[in-house]
Amino acid sequence: MSQFFVNPQNIKNGNFIIKDKDEVKHLSKVFRIQKGEKIYLFDNTGKRYLGEVCEVQKFFISGKILSEIKSKEKKLYLKIFPALIKSERFQLLLEKITEIGVDEILPYFSERSVVKISSEKIQSKLSKWKKIILSSSKQSNSQKIPKLSENILKFEEAILSVDSSELNLIAWEFEDKNLLKDIIFDFLSKKPKFPLRCNLFTGPEGGFTKSEIDFAVSHGFKTFSLGKNILRAETAVIVSASLINALIN
Repeated sequence: MSQFFVNPQNIKNGNFIIKDKDEVKHLSKVFRIQKGEKIYLFDNTGKRYLGEVCEVQKFFISGKILSEIKSKEKKLYLKIFPALIKSERFQLLLEKITEIGVDEILPYFSERSVVKISSEKIQSKLSKWKKIILSSSKQSNSQKIPKLSENILKFEEAILSVDSSELNLIAWEFEDKNLLKDIIFDFLSKKPKFPLRCNLFTGPEGGFTKSEIDFAVSHGFKTFSLGKNILRAETAVIVSASLINALIN
């Protein structure tokens, strides 16, 4: 059963109404939803519902809430800092890490980032990325839509923006000792508190420079290896996020 977004303000007295034109079009034209059909709803506050459609109109779809779907206790709050990479690969990255389940996505410019986005184009890029994230959130039955940062920082600024008391990780192809699971379990042995707040940095196509790694490590980041094979930039993000989710959840 598919899941659809409803503004939390449009859930009242056991009823819901979907007014977003894209969502109404998706339900009525693509899914051809009919009166009496049941659908999953999420409101981006962490709540999910089972609803029944009562009315399908051109500009809105309304119905009643049958039940609230209880969610499991959250054990991980994951912020992903992916270096900007080529458009199609970055879009794939956004789609897959949303499916996996992350909380925030904060793109940044690395020294070796080949992608340059002018100030005139940034808003159109952000709008496109948000649509990809929303679509993936619905497809994967996510409880919340990952928050996408609208401020694209440089690497050093992004490093300095994180809380040093959290688990701060950076994937590096030249790390040959530290394994991800060992870093996580060591951190939890000292700070056994949930949800675990984790900040993950991954690099661009050409990887991090040594000066970037040194800067991150000097600010408390732990480098880790993803194995002997060199992964594409988008693959490294997807694999890292998957491993962290699996180890914690």
